[in-house]
Amino acid sequence: MKNKSSPKGCIQLVCVLLVLPGLILATTGIVWWQGTYRWARNAAHAEGVVIALTGGNGSSSSPVIEYSDAQGQQHIYRTVIGTNPSAYSVGDKVDILYEQSRPATAAINHWLFLYFFPIFLGGFAVVNFMVVGGLYVIAMLIFMLVRNQENGAAETTTP
Repeated sequence: MKNKSSPKGCIQLVCVLLVLPGLILATTGIVWWQGTYRWARNAAHAEGVVIALTGGNGSSSSPVIEYSDAQGQQHIYRTVIGTNPSAYSVGDKVDILYEQSRPATAAINHWLFLYFFPIFLGGFAVVNFMVVGGLYVIAMLIFMLVRNQENGAAETTTP
């Protein structure tokens, strides 16, 4: 007798393979968020001043911020996240978080600069789960309809 692979099993395998990237994204986002949260909770605060804006000219601009650590040492922080229009102007005061043991490791104390990427990854994971879940439900409904039609056709041909 020939071993026939079940379409239901194939659908489930494909869905599992499609869910894996979503799981990786969700896990990465959660771990990143937790690490950032812990880092921010333990970080020291300093008042910084925007001394320049990088980028611009129709594209996003990122603030360059000067701040002093607890020992009075001056540091420059350049964020990698830019906005259009710019969220800051030269001369704006900004709350900076920095690592006490490494004061050059800093971030702007704002959700966008701290948690944007973890939230972005989590959002992609949610979309992945919704799309794959929806496709799974549709595929299973089609599978059940075809199976019911096959069973109905088999019943009508049986004497």
